[in-house]
Amino acid sequence: MAEGPWSLKGQRTKVLRVARDLARSGQHQSHRSIVEELKQVEAFAEAHRCLTNRAISAQLDRLCAMASAQAGAPSLAAYIAETRQAARTKPEAKR
Repeated sequence: MAEGPWSLKGQRTKVLRVARDLARSGQHQSHRSIVEELKQVEAFAEAHRCLTNRAISAQLDRLCAMASAQAGAPSLAAYIAETRQAARTKPEAKR
């Protein structure tokens, strides 16, 4: 049975969904590492065709950056909490 346009669209949709999930995971710095990872999986061997599209690669890069920023957010929040706590305890120590 020949693959029609619906089958190709379904494959592309699946590849894009997996790529976006990988980008959101915070484990990748850019679309390039996502493409390399997916090329290792037999079912996604041709992934680079749709993932190297300029708009798609830019979207994946933005998702990677957002995930990296979110990963750093808890440590920033912890730092702010520690700083506030330290500021509260210093005046008491001077008394």
